Amino acid sequence: RKARILEIFPPLAKLMSTPVGRLSGGERRMVCLGRGLMSDASLLLVDEPSLGLAPKIGRSVMDALMGVQLRGAAMVIAEQNVSLLEGR
Repeated sequence: RKARILEIFPPLAKLMSTPVGRLSGGERRMVCLGRGLMSDASLLLVDEPSLGLAPKIGRSVMDALMGVQLRGAAMVIAEQNVSLLEGR
């Protein structure tokens, strides 16, 4: 499962030994989303994944989420920044 998450969020690979409290906001968001994805739930509810993140990091997180292979699951994303979802 960890390998799958590191494929989705490659920047986390170099941070494996860093305590979460020392990570940036975007890195923490990736850890949080990765933990949720590791649960193999059949329904993933993602609330405001870009909240509080720099625009570039928010796009990167959203791109990663949109690329997740759901394997029979469903994902619902609630996001106020509609521009991150447009054209997908």
